[in-house]
Amino acid sequence: LHRVGAKVALGTSLVVASLGVSENGAAHPDSTVVAGDARFTVLTDRLVRCEFAPSGFTDEPTYAVVNRELPPPDFNVSHSPNLTIKTRAFSLQYKQGQPFTESSLRVYDREGVDWWHYSQNDAGNLFGTIRTLDGNMEDTDLNCSLLTNPTDQRFNATEQHCVPGLISRKGWAVLNDTAMPVWKGQQPMQRGDLKSVDIYLFLHGSDYKAALRDYTLIAGKPALPPRYSLGVMFTRWYDFDDEMVRDTVAKFEERSYPLDAFIFDMNWHYHGPWGGYSWTKPEFPSPEGLMAWMRKRGLRMGANIHDCDGVRASEDHYKDFEAAFGAGDGKDVAFQPANASYVQAVGDAILAPLERCDEAVCKGGSREGFNLWWIDYQQGEENGVGSIKNLNPTAVLNKATYEARARRGESERGLILSRWPGFGGHRYALGFSGDQSHTWKGLQFLPYFTATAANVGFGFWSHDIVGGAGPDAELKTRWIQLGAYMPVMRFHDKGEGTGPCADDLAGCSRILPWDSPPRNYELERRAAVERTELLPFIYTAAWHASETGESMVRPMYYDFPEEEDAYERSSHQYFFGLGLLASPVTSKVYGNASLADHNLWIPPGSWWDVLEGRFVHGPKFMPLRLDLSERPLLMRADAAIPRLEFDRTQPLGTAEKAFGTLRWDVALQDAGSGQVYEDDGRTNARLSGDWLLTTLTYSVSDQSLTINLEVSGRQYAGCPAVRDHLIRIPLSLLPRLSTIARLDGFEATVEADPGVVGFRARLRDVPTEPGTKVEVSFQLSDLRRCGQGFLGASRRVQLAKQELDEANIDYTEKGRGNLQAAASAAAALHYKKASEWAEVLTKFWSDLEAAPQEVSSLKMTNREEHRRERALALLAEALRLKPEGCEGSQELV
Repeated sequence: LHRVGAKVALGTSLVVASLGVSENGAAHPDSTVVAGDARFTVLTDRLVRCEFAPSGFTDEPTYAVVNRELPPPDFNVSHSPNLTIKTRAFSLQYKQGQPFTESSLRVYDREGVDWWHYSQNDAGNLFGTIRTLDGNMEDTDLNCSLLTNPTDQRFNATEQHCVPGLISRKGWAVLNDTAMPVWKGQQPMQRGDLKSVDIYLFLHGSDYKAALRDYTLIAGKPALPPRYSLGVMFTRWYDFDDEMVRDTVAKFEERSYPLDAFIFDMNWHYHGPWGGYSWTKPEFPSPEGLMAWMRKRGLRMGANIHDCDGVRASEDHYKDFEAAFGAGDGKDVAFQPANASYVQAVGDAILAPLERCDEAVCKGGSREGFNLWWIDYQQGEENGVGSIKNLNPTAVLNKATYEARARRGESERGLILSRWPGFGGHRYALGFSGDQSHTWKGLQFLPYFTATAANVGFGFWSHDIVGGAGPDAELKTRWIQLGAYMPVMRFHDKGEGTGPCADDLAGCSRILPWDSPPRNYELERRAAVERTELLPFIYTAAWHASETGESMVRPMYYDFPEEEDAYERSSHQYFFGLGLLASPVTSKVYGNASLADHNLWIPPGSWWDVLEGRFVHGPKFMPLRLDLSERPLLMRADAAIPRLEFDRTQPLGTAEKAFGTLRWDVALQDAGSGQVYEDDGRTNARLSGDWLLTTLTYSVSDQSLTINLEVSGRQYAGCPAVRDHLIRIPLSLLPRLSTIARLDGFEATVEADPGVVGFRARLRDVPTEPGTKVEVSFQLSDLRRCGQGFLGASRRVQLAKQELDEANIDYTEKGRGNLQAAASAAAALHYKKASEWAEVLTKFWSDLEAAPQEVSSLKMTNREEHRRERALALLAEALRLKPEGCEGSQELV
């Protein structure tokens, strides 16, 4: 039996590693087994490092692997006749004295079945990600073995840093770290022996989540971005000046359009060179004044940089750089990414002053200048690093820029926006997917591309949100709707809104959020508001990803690995956070009905269909025809989803503020739960314990609903002392007041909520003090018989009526009285007592049944026939939702 040594405390070392201050490259001695020139490090019971290195083994950190000092797992070792290492999950056999080959190194599963051999092709790999989508890469196959073009860098796996996923349908995956540079602090160095083999074998079967958790143990935790970056961000490649920036921000505010961060594209610095680090003075006479004005409105700022041009002698802070670097002699200094002294001098002497944050402020307060750096490096992945094999500039810049604040002892979290640099890039958020093509094809690729990146832990891809040229208003709307349920929501125009298209009859893309047709604009703004309301949910998902390695956006097969439909057939949808499933619409509406076809996969189990207001059960595919206003969204039936209440009077900077009232959306299964993680949202004080976790649990028994709230952790700076909790319960009548619990120091109240055909309970002034526990119970009266599907059906009836109203088509009661009554049912709930809702619902379904015949009988001109077709299609989609057994029923259950 292999001796298991003392357990090693991981918390501090991994936190420090994630901040780039210190790494633990050497493994615990009790985890290693040496057999001649081969060394095996059993990192967990399902993760083993395999080295064959005649010139000596490597203990230094690499970009991909920064920590190997894990608690040794239990395993057995024998040496007769071959070396055999056994854990509870696998048995590894190695023919001692031989280099690694198909026959000399093999792995068997726990039943002794042949599982893997060295150099085996992973035909079941679920893929990872690539550096960028620049250059029309919307149909890229993420299978790295197919990216073999030696001349077109877009389709070259090396240039794209294409890596396989850490999970596979074969149950094993390999992280190949062979010949990759090692790091001594901030300085990369070439390995002494480039022919030595260094691989990490992941043997997790179909437990995909466990593979990602183990990866974070050796590669560091994914970054937790500042909260403002998870709200709404805006940038544009345009020749902005001071007045235009102010005008743009003011329009967001005037229109009550959410905005949390404004990123200056390359035109912020002096014009001419591609790269630069000094403000252009003619257009920005007082950067300090402008940024103070923006910060006063709650915004955070960032700037685009192209480091490839090096540092010019004309830069404002050249003298500081020269002193820090120790060279320059008043001349331009070339880009030197392989030189840590150069890279650090750029960060400390050039970038830090642009953040305008003196030592006292940096160590405790918010900075006055730029908060994030958009590293828009795209000048070749061998530029300036030829002396170090397999090093790339993107990796160097991401690491150095993100870690600079922690290295200087500052409290604010680092943040970058940059392309994927290869394994290890997950530690440095956010990702920038490049200047992709804004077409329907490009939009359709994003759900799959974003979710698949979870397979290498890269969970914060940020995609440019902009409509297509033409302009294509529908595409713009769908892109914004998708962006609301992506890891990052960032508006950006790479230049499609200006240029020769300005004088073309087809016109340019409509870039500004408010530059859309009225209906499109309302739908787009609603999506941005929805994003803002979900901030507690999104930030909690980001925290969960940081702790577990499970990305916010991830594929269906993570939870349903045994379901064949969870793979390719449902790659157009994904899990979003803890409890939601998003299925974005990425196809155009068509025909006279102007509806888009969509195939929604409902996974096994029970789900609350947010769009249609009903419970659905899987596994099955559900074909849908959807209006532009509709986006499928499923919620686990046992989830509780936290949201904010959006303040229309203060649309700027919501993400920077501490959470106020929390609204919990609960569908009511037998039992369920949800959580809200919070901290100050911008500093690393959370690593010292300044964070709160609020947990809501509920249970239903014999029509009695019990809700519990519990607060743990420690209050952080700026945390509200108390807050209200609003719990929305669908498809249920108002509880009897006698069942409402009175609680010390605060109270619980209930009121009808026609918006969910249910009620809402408000718990007022609940303390955020850790240890707070609240319990309240309600007696329920169910409305599920006739309430199921009402929300979705009534919305579609309203759309059908609106289609006819726009052409003034016979709106008399005789002509379409049933349609009009059905379209008014949702409004009627607001004027009826909750005890009368069952009657309204029953009549609605009856009126809906009669509506198609009315519409078919209406007299219309040939020019109006398309309106009939659309109205009938909408009514058919509404009727699809009618629950069984509702006809003539006044019963509640």
